[in-house]
Amino acid sequence: MRKWLNNIVNDTVTKSSDGLEYMREKSFNYIAIITLGIGMIALSVSLVEAVRDNNVILIVVDIVSYLFVAFIALGKKILPQKVRIYSFVYLSLILGVSFLLIEGPKGAGIMYLVAFNLLSAVFVGLNATFLSILITMVVWGIMAIIIRFDLLPGSPINEYGILQFFLTGINLIMISSVSFVLNLLVANLDKTVRHKERLRRLLHDNIERLSEAKKKAEESDMLKSLFLANVSHEIRTPMNAILGFSDLALNQDDMTEEEIIYYIRTIYDSGQYLMNIIDNILDVSLLDTNQLKIYKGNVSISKVFSDLKVFYGPIMKGHKNVELKFDINDKISGVEIFTDEHRLKQVLINLINNALKFTKKGYVTVGANVLSDEVEIFVKDTGEGINEADMDRIFERFVKANQSETITKKKGAGLGLSISKGIVEILGGKIKVESEQGRGTTFYFTLPLKKE
Repeated sequence: MRKWLNNIVNDTVTKSSDGLEYMREKSFNYIAIITLGIGMIALSVSLVEAVRDNNVILIVVDIVSYLFVAFIALGKKILPQKVRIYSFVYLSLILGVSFLLIEGPKGAGIMYLVAFNLLSAVFVGLNATFLSILITMVVWGIMAIIIRFDLLPGSPINEYGILQFFLTGINLIMISSVSFVLNLLVANLDKTVRHKERLRRLLHDNIERLSEAKKKAEESDMLKSLFLANVSHEIRTPMNAILGFSDLALNQDDMTEEEIIYYIRTIYDSGQYLMNIIDNILDVSLLDTNQLKIYKGNVSISKVFSDLKVFYGPIMKGHKNVELKFDINDKISGVEIFTDEHRLKQVLINLINNALKFTKKGYVTVGANVLSDEVEIFVKDTGEGINEADMDRIFERFVKANQSETITKKKGAGLGLSISKGIVEILGGKIKVESEQGRGTTFYFTLPLKKE
């Protein structure tokens, strides 16, 4: 018995998300099986007495009732759970009335009526408890009328005296009132189980949040350290060039004109590179705080390509083995999109610079395709490509493709692609990459095709 109760409680706690309903259904299955076993003993005794008294009605009621209980207990896969519960509960009422009429005071009718109230409290709920006691009172009142006016002459129910029947009814109602207490106990058990489950879930959620917060804090510390290491390294490179060539220019009296131009050009290029690093750091900060300013307007794709073609004219003189091509065809010549032209150019410059950095020979192509409701812009190169292992991390900060010794020597803090992804998403698009190592890389990003 104790093990059975422990099983019910354990199963209830395990599946306490279903609460009281689960407890009722689980305990009902146990009680139905137990009733089936005990009922076999009770049926045998009752049938012996019924045969001895030649009581055919009692024999039929006993057999039919037991078969019905067996059907309820074993029909889990046939009958819905609620149908089984209600059938079991109201079978107690029917048996109570039947045994009162068939056996009178010496039968088990009152016991079944009490069981009807108790089972209603346990398996159905508080409202059913009120209803079951009300039904019991109505049934008892009808029985009293039958006895008072002898409406069923010869029935064993008439063995009750009217006063005896009245007092028995009061006792029945008082005993059945225990079902209220039982119902409250069951409800409190359910409340306790639910509260325990809420606390368990709250504890579990808090542990998960703490774990996630710890993980983010560790990642933040790692990223901060990586940020400082990368930025300090990247800033030191142009600063060394600026300071070094400035020192040379100040301390050499016999410099030729070509040397002066070279020194000034190097200082200027290093300053530009340093400014680019600072701009990227500022953009990262603005993206993190959602303060990146966007100024949208109608933008011509072909005009953006033309501007970039002019912009990269002088730059491409330093890439003698690489051709930069802009695919300005008839399909996009008249296309305008509603976006931020400056930020669009910033994304394209980041992607083009990235392509030129990793392309020693071949070409870099910039083009666009008009889709149903958006424009897809791409930057394709014939460079070194990206390792498959780095594809998922390529848009993370401070991540450089192909972390090989030769490639990591290339300039860059690893912020360009991360910034580009953030800008594209703010503009309402998506960015992706396709690459094959040794054969080149293509970056695609989309922008909504709408005018205003």
